[in-house]
Amino acid sequence: MDALELRVVGKGGKLRVVPLLPEIAVALREYMEKRPSDSPFLFPGKTGTGYAEIYNIEKTLKRACVRAGVEPFTPHGLRHFYATEMLKKGAKLEVVGRILGHSSIGITADIYRHVRTGEMHLEAERFAPLNGSKWPCEGA
Repeated sequence: MDALELRVVGKGGKLRVVPLLPEIAVALREYMEKRPSDSPFLFPGKTGTGYAEIYNIEKTLKRACVRAGVEPFTPHGLRHFYATEMLKKGAKLEVVGRILGHSSIGITADIYRHVRTGEMHLEAERFAPLNGSKWPCEGA
């Protein structure tokens, strides 16, 4: 793990680089130093690859959610949440797509169109020329 990024091996062995907030990078570094495994992977497993299978990660995450009293979610759900929140806060579609490892911006746009559509309605309501004004035909 580099200082402010995490390398994630995804579907088809595809490598993605995810930027981290400094606080998260520190917490992950401390975790990696204290855990009993000397594996370079955040989630090591007894597999041919050396990292845990997604099924085991999903099971562990579900148990943790139940213990914490939150609605269970999957790593894939967390991925969608992350991307949606970034876009809602104004991140560029191209940057989000790159973080997600999409091969084209079209894929990102198709999947996250709902975020932009919601923004479109809010922005139209907020900035429409006649919002809160008299219609031209109503007179002065």
